[in-house]
Amino acid sequence: MTQSRKIFDTQLARSRRIKALKSPEYPDFLDKIIAQELVSRLELIERTFKTCLIAGPASPVFIDIIKASPKLCNIITQADIEFSTDWIPFGDDSLDCIIAPTGLEMSNDLVGTLIQINKALRPDGLFLGAMFSSATLQELRHVWLNVEIEKKDGATPRVIPFSDVRQTGGLLQRAGFGLPVSDMDSFIVRYDGALALMNELKTMGLTNPLCDRSHYFCSKNMLKKVEEAYAALFSDPDKRIRATFEINYLTAWAPHEDQQKPLKPGSAKQRLADALKP
Repeated sequence: MTQSRKIFDTQLARSRRIKALKSPEYPDFLDKIIAQELVSRLELIERTFKTCLIAGPASPVFIDIIKASPKLCNIITQADIEFSTDWIPFGDDSLDCIIAPTGLEMSNDLVGTLIQINKALRPDGLFLGAMFSSATLQELRHVWLNVEIEKKDGATPRVIPFSDVRQTGGLLQRAGFGLPVSDMDSFIVRYDGALALMNELKTMGLTNPLCDRSHYFCSKNMLKKVEEAYAALFSDPDKRIRATFEINYLTAWAPHEDQQKPLKPGSAKQRLADALKP
């Protein structure tokens, strides 16, 4: 049986991320935003969770914000046991809550990973996750593509493809979750220039992990063209550039017999047209 072709070098992505998280220069503003949003969702749930796993490498500030939630009791992190989002070494029905920081978007088998998460949760266990979504770094992707198509040998992928928020709800259903919700938040971060943006992405451990990425160093001339093109297309009057970050938040529950279920097709007792009549 032939295996499907891998898109991401997940081992490289993981090693870069872990190394970045250990750096005193690591910028954690995204981690704060995401962790605070996930905690705000926990606050809406009228129950506590005895055993929670933070599934994937996470920054100290992310972990601290999550641990501060009174909704969570025993929290397991990468410091407690070695694992990855592609392989979660927990038995079936062993966890009450799983929280995934960004990183799932670089899984070669996202549905398979979500199935593992679902199986590890006890019935009516909660999954909360965050993924970079399709508009993330759209400006940088556009500029690199335009600059590289001028080369004789064509363009190479410089920014990874991110999933669309409209797709992830369906993926949660395919993985067997109940009550799946997928929504999105987007914000703009400004930088002094394209090189400053790319340097920060490197410091965050978020540089290109595509298997088909170019293995050649960019020339100074190429980087200069990227800098100039970015400034021409996506700068503000003060000459600082804009970069979009779009976060896809996932909320879903391990199936349980007491959960609400959608009505069967044709079981409605009133026609929509009748309900809308004045």
